[in-house]
Amino acid sequence: NQLAYSTYLGGSNADNGLGIAVDSSGDAYVAGYTSSKDFPTASAYQPSLVGGLDVFVAKLNLAYDTITASAGSGGSINPSGAVEVNPGVNQTFTITPSIGNVISDVQVDGLSQGAITSYTFSNVQANHTISASFVIQTFTITATAGANGSISPSGSVSVGYGINENFLITPNANYQVASVLVDG
Repeated sequence: NQLAYSTYLGGSNADNGLGIAVDSSGDAYVAGYTSSKDFPTASAYQPSLVGGLDVFVAKLNLAYDTITASAGSGGSINPSGAVEVNPGVNQTFTITPSIGNVISDVQVDGLSQGAITSYTFSNVQANHTISASFVIQTFTITATAGANGSISPSGSVSVGYGINENFLITPNANYQVASVLVDG
């Protein structure tokens, strides 16, 4: 469990909180009574102490920072979207390429971090952004032919994941293909 709220609420006299509730937005409501003439108010129905004891209901907004996380096609970042983070805590993001893709770059607040698989914001005190980009994984096929023939394409051929590449093997006149060696 992490501390979500921390504040001081009260005046210079006796103040008693009797209940607390949190709504779906993360705002806390504190109910109780006060005998303080300087009990803090904002947009109050009754802005000052009227009797010896007055009842109060105070709304406390949860302060948080937002880290906006996004990923391009070819992978994901987790968590993603607008991630609300309590000030002072750490938040880690995991970057995962889809099958056949690799991480191209991760940018944090617009600055390249390289092709990393995770990033941790430490002691968050402000809003941030993190974005991941991906590219199709490529492989190099080295195609060579012996004497008295040719192969096309030849040399180093870059092929993307899941892509087929055809090679044409042609013997010179009066020769035939003796053997084809693959991955050997």
